[in-house]
Parts: sequence; structure tokens; C-alpha cells
Amino acid sequence: MSGRPKKVRADQILRALSKRHEKDVWLTEVKTGPTWTAHPGELKRIDGLAIKPSWSSPCVTAYEVKVDRQGFLRDEKWPAYRQFCHRLYFACPKELIHPDELPEDVGLVTFNPENGNLHTAKAARFRDIEIPVTLLYHIVISRTDRDRHPFFSNRRKLFEAYVEDKKDKKNWVTLWEQNWCSN
Repeated sequence: MSGRPKKVRADQILRALSKRHEKDVWLTEVKTGPTWTAHPGELKRIDGLAIKPSWSSPCVTAYEVKVDRQGFLRDEKWPAYRQFCHRLYFACPKELIHPDELPEDVGLVTFNPENGNLHTAKAARFRDIEIPVTLLYHIVISRTDRDRHPFFSNRRKLFEAYVEDKKDKKNWVTLWEQNWCSN
């Protein structure tokens, strides 16, 4: 076994962030609008997005995940993410990015691969902005659960109704066979 640290993957960090935001709406790989009408360079893809479910104090938090130093140093597109969120964070393995390397309003969350924990190394400043309708509309039309039946609050209720309907259909078929097919 070598003494080199194990390479951290983006999905490990995103999974830890999803646990941190378990009471929020959590999405990954979020496009900022429609793909087919975007001009080159216009469409952005946010690694992680948490939406606090609140009318009185809404907060959309975006995360740009980095797993290697060169990826952080070369990335020039992240400043555009500010227009799509109230708070913007970088999320990375511990010690990959130093808080002083980030602008004043951008936060830093570090991931510890030994225990899977996250640590807020620098809090992002809240920016009171209007979230673009294109982002919210894209989330509604492309990221909602299409297989959810609209009349049930959860999958269990849906499956209970399905089983009940199946029993009723079986009874109806048996009754039909007994009364009309036996002649």
C-alpha cells in the first residue's frame, strides 16, 4: 500500500453535499437554460445546486466541484455561475484550494476522504439577486419526476392503489368469465 492519498472523485463530493442538503431540493449537473437555443458559451452547467424550500427566505446555493488543482486553476467559466445563485461555493478535497484564493463573496467547502465529512472552510456571502426564470423553468421541465403519478403523495400509495386495482380487475374478470363465458 502506497503512502499516496486516494484520489477523490467528484461523485463522492456531490454525494456528501446531497446529504448536507437533504432537506433542500438537490440537483446535480444543472443546465442554466435550454440546450438547443443557447449560443456557444452561453449555456452553463452547474455541478450541484441546492434550493431551500422557503417562500420567506429563499436561497439557491450553487457548487462548483474540483478534484484536481489544475482543473481549479484553468477554470474560467465559474464567475458566470454567480447570476444563477444566492450563494456560490467551490467544493473540493481538503487542502486543494485555499480560502484566500477565492473572491470575497465565494465560499469553500472541503471534503475529507477519510471520513466523508464536509467542512465549510469559508462561508459564501449571500447575494440578494433575482434567480433567472430560464434556470427555474429548465429545472421544472427537465428535472422533475415524470414517473410520479400526480394523484399520490408517494410511491407507496401509488403501489398500494395499483395492487388494489389489480385485485379488483382479477375479481371482475373472474365474475365476467363465470357469467358470460360459461354459456
